[in-house]
Amino acid sequence: MTWIKPSFLWMMYRSNWGTKKNQECILALDIYQTKFHELLEKAVLTSPDSPDYTGLEWEKAFDETTVYCQWDPDRNVNGNVINRAAIQIGLKGNTLRDFLDKGIYRIEDLTPLVRKWNDQRKNGKLNSKTLPVEKIYSIKDRAIRKRLNMN
Repeated sequence: MTWIKPSFLWMMYRSNWGTKKNQECILALDIYQTKFHELLEKAVLTSPDSPDYTGLEWEKAFDETTVYCQWDPDRNVNGNVINRAAIQIGLKGNTLRDFLDKGIYRIEDLTPLVRKWNDQRKNGKLNSKTLPVEKIYSIKDRAIRKRLNMN
């Protein structure tokens, strides 16, 4: 199983800017929008918070899915919580294999840049405009929004 974590600053918080053991390599994946949408169509929340399910319906959906979704507090450059959630999408089985084969069109190793940005951040000289641009990705599909608790 692996996780897609689209929020750069959440990843920097989680990996301590690429310094935590076994999290020293930071890769940026450019993925096809259609594949991302397919993942969201299959996703089940990792906790039974969706109004779409009763407890037993959620358990069945959770046990049968190969795509998981969870929401974590997003972060700023210093790791402090900001007022929005960051999506995490977990993949396993055939869905993971399909995503690896057909979902990614570019991989970039950001590790050297992350090290540089972390040094700048620690020295109070980080220009946040040099970081990867993050945009809110709007999901228009109401069924997906409801099932995944997207406000």
